[in-house]
Amino acid sequence: EDMLIEIFEHLQVIWPPGDNSDGANPLGWIVVSHVNKQWRYVVLASSHLWAENLCSFFNEDTVLELVRRSGYAPANVDLDLLCSRPPTADLERNVADIIVNGTIFESARTIRASANRRGNPAFSTTLTRRLGSQMFPYLTIIDVFLSRELGPLKPFEAPLLTDITLRSDACIPKLAPLSLTGLRTILLSSKCIKSITLRRAINTSSNMPDSHPIGEDHLILTKLNCESFDERIIYAFPPLRF
Repeated sequence: EDMLIEIFEHLQVIWPPGDNSDGANPLGWIVVSHVNKQWRYVVLASSHLWAENLCSFFNEDTVLELVRRSGYAPANVDLDLLCSRPPTADLERNVADIIVNGTIFESARTIRASANRRGNPAFSTTLTRRLGSQMFPYLTIIDVFLSRELGPLKPFEAPLLTDITLRSDACIPKLAPLSLTGLRTILLSSKCIKSITLRRAINTSSNMPDSHPIGEDHLILTKLNCESFDERIIYAFPPLRF
């Protein structure tokens, strides 16, 4: 079984599901579950395969089934990928919100969402709220656009986080979703961070956080990109090394 699972893991990269362009079978690698009973048993029992392909189909019933099969495995929450797929039925609700509002969201390994306005099928009205004050034990990458209309973002914890990108459409500092203290809280909980990108997402008019504790560990970064309203944002960072 281990060898089969390894083969399926490679196959899902080579032959991803959900893409029916060029006449390809939209099931992609999932067709291997139709070969025989043993293969089907192995595929259905491998929750991490389903969690990796959670956003492959832009269809309410299919997404709900993928969520069920994923269990609590670390999930690839890619709303951009989800909404790049052609709808397979008339939609009565936002498919993206099924994932964002479900318990699967808390098991996210990656979170990507670049929609910046209502009307975009990848836009989730609850994204900011669901991120706030949450513990993400598996999260390694987050790349999200946080619309100013959705209000402030409370800091979250992600101890395995390596890459963070936060963007916003805030036109003045006080409308940016995350405070300086909130940014500091996130960074202090994420000792593995290597890459930070912030674009108009930090409220630099908020109160400055306290000075860095003596002896505090450094963050060792490979990338730092800050497009902010105020260069004083740097004071929110723990000690940095490059």
